[in-house]
Amino acid sequence: MARESNESKARIVTDPIFWLGLSLGCVALGLLLLCVAMLPAARDLQRAARSLERLADTLNRELPATLESFRKTGLELGDLTENVTSSVRNASETLGHVNDSVSTVRRQTQRAHGTARGAIAGIRAAWRVLRDHDPSDFPQDDRCDSPADYDTTDPSRVRRDRKQEREPRYQPDSYDDDVEN
Repeated sequence: MARESNESKARIVTDPIFWLGLSLGCVALGLLLLCVAMLPAARDLQRAARSLERLADTLNRELPATLESFRKTGLELGDLTENVTSSVRNASETLGHVNDSVSTVRRQTQRAHGTARGAIAGIRAAWRVLRDHDPSDFPQDDRCDSPADYDTTDPSRVRRDRKQEREPRYQPDSYDDDVEN
């Protein structure tokens, strides 16, 4: 009997149908374990699919309105840019007018300054004439009634400048080429 059981064991181990059945059993067990391990992953994939579907629905509802808002904002920014550009252009033109006005005022001020200097010089000259005026310079019987009647070619009628009489004008020495060293 022991011999028979050894022989029957040896026959089973060498029998290809035994090995085929054993292989199929191992594959079936592996597939079963794989399916059991994939159940949590399948649940997670199902949750992710539902979440993705909700996201797609939200995008379908809100994305067109958001894109329209962006388009309107872009148009408004374009209008604002045009307004700012025209405002800058107007400000530049106004600044040019102000610069022209300042230049004109500067020129007028310089002219007025020159006129004022001339007027002050005239007033000073008139003051000197009035201050230095001596009635004895003119003969009493031959006084002029107007400046047009005054004859400046007559040496007896030319007014003397008392300041020049007091302080003679400086005259440099003449340069002589014949001077030898």
